[in-house]
Amino acid sequence: MNPQRISLAFLLPIAELALWSVLVLIPTLLMYGRFYSLQKHENASTRSGQFELILPRDRWLEFSLVTVCERRFHTIVNLNLPGALIGAPLSVPAASYFRTHPSGFSVQTWHTVTMPFFCLPAWWFVGLGMEGALTRKRLHWALRSVGLIFCCACVVLAIGILTSTPADRSDLLPFMPGAIFWAVAFGLFPLNWILAARPRTNIDG
Repeated sequence: MNPQRISLAFLLPIAELALWSVLVLIPTLLMYGRFYSLQKHENASTRSGQFELILPRDRWLEFSLVTVCERRFHTIVNLNLPGALIGAPLSVPAASYFRTHPSGFSVQTWHTVTMPFFCLPAWWFVGLGMEGALTRKRLHWALRSVGLIFCCACVVLAIGILTSTPADRSDLLPFMPGAIFWAVAFGLFPLNWILAARPRTNIDG
């Protein structure tokens, strides 16, 4: 008897959160722990170039999170690009607030922390597409149509980045890997039309 297979639509969101933990959460906690071990009179110091920054205890966690998020920003955004659209109702006012109320918690930090969670539905959706591709099971026409629309949107985004003005292109090019990755991921749904239409070879006797 074969063990019941766990759905990819369930596994991919979990894997994505696990990867986010490895890239962001764990390094943040490790940096916070380093501050704790190096503290002197409830303050800790860190060096940036020729400057030494003294941090009070209540700033350790914030500084650790912001520092890690700035390093991982492009990686996290590329892996969770649809989260920018899904989380727009919250991200747009939040970004506006951070720009008008400067603080240690930046717009980059907000996106790096929240986009993986906003993108969970997209990872679930791609999991359905992967299952359809692996099993050649015909997906519902609505799923294939939505996947095709998203795939085309990512292709348009990639073309838009390449054809943007030189000034904008330098800022947008770091997001090109995300546009290509998600175009391929959503491309599993139109691919299902081809795979599901091809008959499987059955061996009898």
